[in-house]
Amino acid sequence: MFKSSVKSITSSTILTLLIGCSSTETNKNIVYKVGGDSIILNKYCILKMYPSQSEKNKGVIIEVNTDSLCKKKLNEITSKNIGKPLISYFDGKVISQPAIIHSALNPTHYYQPVNDETTVMEIIKAYSK
Repeated sequence: MFKSSVKSITSSTILTLLIGCSSTETNKNIVYKVGGDSIILNKYCILKMYPSQSEKNKGVIIEVNTDSLCKKKLNEITSKNIGKPLISYFDGKVISQPAIIHSALNPTHYYQPVNDETTVMEIIKAYSK
């Protein structure tokens, strides 16, 4: 009885830790959601990322790894969701106003608006690790 309880507690603890790690990893990435679709822009998707140099517009410039599946996935979800709002998240928070998709994205690099300078720096820091 004792052995079975210990195994159950150990299994539950490991499962809880794994779930916590995966959700933390997701939160520290930019996530795009539109309709029922989403894409996590993980570090492998990015060749380079740097803050926008514009005085008026806060955001990051993202250079996409063209060998990654991310570019293909961005194209797929935007092409089938034209006319719908695309919402951008980082660390579980919306980082910019929703953008209406007007055409499919097939980016090599693009501008991602961000609501504030602090979040811009958090994004740069998360992707530079």
